[in-house]
Amino acid sequence: MFDLFKLYNPKEDIGPRSHVRCKGKNLTLITNELINEMITKEDKIFYVSKRIAKKLNLNNDTPLKMFRKRNEWFSIAVLKELLNEWKIICKKSNKNFLNKKNQIINSIEYLSSGTSKTIILKAVKINNIIFAQIAGAHHADGCLFKEFTKNGVSYKFQILDYYKGNLEYFERNFSELFGIKLKIKKDKQNSWSISIRNKIFGRYLEIFYEFPTGNKTYFNLPKIIKKSNLNIKKNYIQGFITFDGCVENDKTISLGIANKELIEEFYTIFKNLGYKIKKIEKKGYFHLKTPVLNRKEILLWKKLFGERTEKQLKLNSFIQLYKDKIKNFNEAMLILNKYFPKQNSSKISIIDIIISLKNLRECNKYELANKTNIGVSTLYRYIHILEKSNILKRKSKNQKYPNKLYFYYNPYIKEWRLPNYLS
Repeated sequence: MFDLFKLYNPKEDIGPRSHVRCKGKNLTLITNELINEMITKEDKIFYVSKRIAKKLNLNNDTPLKMFRKRNEWFSIAVLKELLNEWKIICKKSNKNFLNKKNQIINSIEYLSSGTSKTIILKAVKINNIIFAQIAGAHHADGCLFKEFTKNGVSYKFQILDYYKGNLEYFERNFSELFGIKLKIKKDKQNSWSISIRNKIFGRYLEIFYEFPTGNKTYFNLPKIIKKSNLNIKKNYIQGFITFDGCVENDKTISLGIANKELIEEFYTIFKNLGYKIKKIEKKGYFHLKTPVLNRKEILLWKKLFGERTEKQLKLNSFIQLYKDKIKNFNEAMLILNKYFPKQNSSKISIIDIIISLKNLRECNKYELANKTNIGVSTLYRYIHILEKSNILKRKSKNQKYPNKLYFYYNPYIKEWRLPNYLS
């Protein structure tokens, strides 16, 4: 269980407006029980409140208003000090103290910080599969910034991706976990982003998952994930590879990062999950790569990517029939370019190959590779897509050499087919 008391940081939270606050149906009842027990020990609520206010540098009335039910929200800092007072005055053991602390944490339903107009989040108390997916996505492509001001600190979280579907996957998880919707905005260079300023979410990532603010290139698997069961680890990897993994056009899946130790940790998890994958080191980067996947393996890998995300849909395209008709050449190019963009490794797009094939009309594999200035092995990553789309046809020109195949461009656009999810 997350120790929600750790969401308060006495060195950074200066003044009551900077405190993380909480509320819950049973929270008032529990605090009343603590206060009544202290009163029976001949202490007064006013003096308890005054001591707490002095420790936290608050106005004397601030804790008192909370205790007298004038405010349904409780400062976590005040609750923490109230519990300490209760332990000392009522001479409670450490076991009693921890039991009461857990009772308070279990009764917390919502969290907020700042003014009354701030965002209210559902209180998350355990590391579940949804939070594991969110944390994995943050590890891959998220950024957490921390800014110090005269009133304490503020946190800004941002995650950015080329594909909107990946951001929608993140937003669905965030909404289910914390009960608030995030806005997905069009960012620069045809990418999409989500941004939120929220101390509570920032502290969850920083304290419970131990993510650094700023650069996390060499940050390894969080300790809380290492100690978790295999299902939690699987969902963490789902969040990570949904953003940072790559479904190649040759029906392989790869993941490349600069952190060797993290690759080793992921490799172990993949193996424990039963996925076939190998390690490769190339130009200072460490990669995990699958062999060419068959239908059964594609169905297995589909489960490891976020629902309705670009990479899961691309895997669908390898096993679905290509059936949707295309209206014109430009529409086909737009769709293909969106889902099969230019690869950084080969510096060529599927559009370049189609245009070269169109200009040649018919050619062998060497002629087409030479025309597009790529290797034959790279070319074949795209051939199966073009053939299934009915844009390219293969047949032999010579009966004596039936295995010597030629590529033909199909000019009849009405015969072209693309995966049904693309249109």
